[in-house]
Amino acid sequence: MPSTRPGPTRRRLLAAAAAGGAATLAGCRGVGDGGPTPGTDDSTEWPYPAFDPRATAYAPDAAAPRDGVTERWAVETPHPTDRPVVAAGRVFLPGPDALHALDLATGESVWSVGPDDQPWTNAPAVVDGTVYATYREPPGVIALDPEDGTERWRADVGTVTAPPVVNDDGRCYVGTRDGRLVALESGTGEVAWSYDLFGEAVALTFRPPTLVVGTTAGEVYALYESDGPRELWRRKVGGKVTGLARVDGGDTLVSAFGGKLRRLADGAHTGSDRWSNRDGGTAEGGIAVGEGLVFGGNLAGLTACGTREGDTAWSASGEFAAGPAVAGDTVYAGREGEVVALAHSGGFALGGFTVRRERWSHEVSGTPLRGLAVADGAVVAATGGTEEEPARTYVLDPA
Repeated sequence: MPSTRPGPTRRRLLAAAAAGGAATLAGCRGVGDGGPTPGTDDSTEWPYPAFDPRATAYAPDAAAPRDGVTERWAVETPHPTDRPVVAAGRVFLPGPDALHALDLATGESVWSVGPDDQPWTNAPAVVDGTVYATYREPPGVIALDPEDGTERWRADVGTVTAPPVVNDDGRCYVGTRDGRLVALESGTGEVAWSYDLFGEAVALTFRPPTLVVGTTAGEVYALYESDGPRELWRRKVGGKVTGLARVDGGDTLVSAFGGKLRRLADGAHTGSDRWSNRDGGTAEGGIAVGEGLVFGGNLAGLTACGTREGDTAWSASGEFAAGPAVAGDTVYAGREGEVVALAHSGGFALGGFTVRRERWSHEVSGTPLRGLAVADGAVVAATGGTEEEPARTYVLDPA
C-alpha cells in the first residue's frame, strides 16, 4: 500500500545545509516576507487542464493538503494520455481508449466515451454544464453531459492536439494536427472560423480578447478574436512549445523544448522578450504561475523563476514528468514514484542559505504523468503503469 512520509525534520535540514547537497541557494522571493497564503476553499473545481483559460495551473483560493495526506481513494485506471480535470463531482481522466468519468467521492467509474478503438483522448474543458471532449483521432470534438456522458453534438475538425478553451461569448477553440486553430459555436459545434498556423498546434490560452497558441514548430501566435481572428504578433521561440500561460497585463510565458523560458510582451512590444531564462526551459506537462513565480518541471528537476525579472528563485532535484499545480502557498508536483508538496517560496532562510522545504511526499505506484489537479480540498494525480504495477488515479486528502 502507498505510504505517506512527512517532510524533512529540522535536523535533516540543518545537515543538508551543512553538506550543501539538498540545500538550494536561492535569492528567493517570498521567504520571510509574507508571500501567498494558504487556500481555504475546499469546494473548488479544476475545470480546465491547467485550471483556467489562461492556463496558469494556479488555484489561489483552493484548500489542499499542506502538512500531510491520506488517500481518499486510489483506483486502477488506463494510462493517462493527458491531465485530469475535476468538475461537477467527477474526475475526468483522458485515456488512450476513452474519456473516463470517475466519481470524485468514491473513485467508481460513472461513464466513458470513446468514439473509436484508440481515440487518444485530450484533457477536456468543463464549462457551464458541458464537457468539451477532444480526441487526437477523428471525429475531433464531442460535447457531453457531465452526469451521464450523453452526447449533445460532435464536430469533425480532424485530429485535435491542443485541448479546448471556451469563452463567455459562446466559442470553443481547439488546435489541430494539420496546423489550424478552429473556433466552434459552443452550443452547436458549427465551425465559426479557422486560422492556419505553421506547425501542429499544441498549447492554447485565452485572455479576452486575445488567443495565444503555440506549435510544434516553435511558433507562438497572438490573435485578436472578434468576429474572426486578426494576427497581432507572431514569434519563433527555438523549439516545440511545451508550456504556455498568460499573466496579468497580458504578457505570455512560454517554455520550449531544448530552449528557454521566456516572457513575451503584449501590446506595442509585439511578442518581444521581456526576459529569458534557460534554467526554466523545457517544461514537461506545462508550467504553473502563481504569486510572482512560474514553475516548470522536467527530468532534470523542478525550477521556480520570478515572473517579473525571470531570475531563478529555487530548484528541486528529481525527475518531474507531470505538470505542477499551485494552490495557495503550496506547489504540488509528481516525481518518480511519489507526489510531493513544496513551499511556494522554496523554503526558509537559514544562515544565509534558503533551505527547500518539502512539506510532504506520498508514495504512488509508477510515476505521475501529464499533470496534477487541485480540487475539492484534495490533490488529484494519475500515474503510468509499470511491469509490476498498473496505472492508477489518486485523490489525496489532508491528513
